[in-house]
Amino acid sequence: MTFTGYTDSVWRIQWSRKGERIFSCDAGDTVRVWDTDTGAELLRYDVEGYVEAALSPDETRIAMSITPPGMVKVFPAWQTLQELMDYARECCVVRELTAEEREQFGLPPR
Repeated sequence: MTFTGYTDSVWRIQWSRKGERIFSCDAGDTVRVWDTDTGAELLRYDVEGYVEAALSPDETRIAMSITPPGMVKVFPAWQTLQELMDYARECCVVRELTAEEREQFGLPPR
């Protein structure tokens, strides 16, 4: 299987413990998480600056060292679309999406 989308060299690749995901970072500023069965890109983080990153042992977070400005950030690494939607609903949803918006984002209708 071929995972495509990078335009720069890939610096780091890490398998999930169960082998269901591949985590990668390029020489620039992109971190991605891939599904190993389908080759689909599940998560993508675009960060300004050079980035090194690693998955947490429980695979629920991604730690990124960003240079400049010389900081470490930790982001959630959702395992499913439903986890991301639940998180967004808890922290950020001001209103429900319309049927057209759900379709635009590839979400199932309500």
